[in-house]
Amino acid sequence: MELGLRKTALITLGLLLVVTGLALTILPIPIPLIGVTPFAIGCAILSTQSRLARRWIQRARHRAPPFSVVLERFTTRAPRTLARILRRTRPDAIVRLLKIRRRKSATV
Repeated sequence: MELGLRKTALITLGLLLVVTGLALTILPIPIPLIGVTPFAIGCAILSTQSRLARRWIQRARHRAPPFSVVLERFTTRAPRTLARILRRTRPDAIVRLLKIRRRKSATV
């Protein structure tokens, strides 16, 4: 019971941070990139708690290779906990899935 409540609270907090980060990024606030920090923290929380969110981040990294390269460089200098979270969102699984699908369609 306690674990379910904790997970629900963390997912709610992550969603709240993502929405706040998006809103702060879109709004014309004089501080540049103020919304990136809550957005990144929210994504990190969601990726640790939700498989769906982790896959969403993997797809986003797959579609934006320069962004993924920047994250990979940051992973080498990040604290262990954050580096582990970033490694779990690598787009490698999507690339493997696409290769498998191509092989299946080529043999059929």
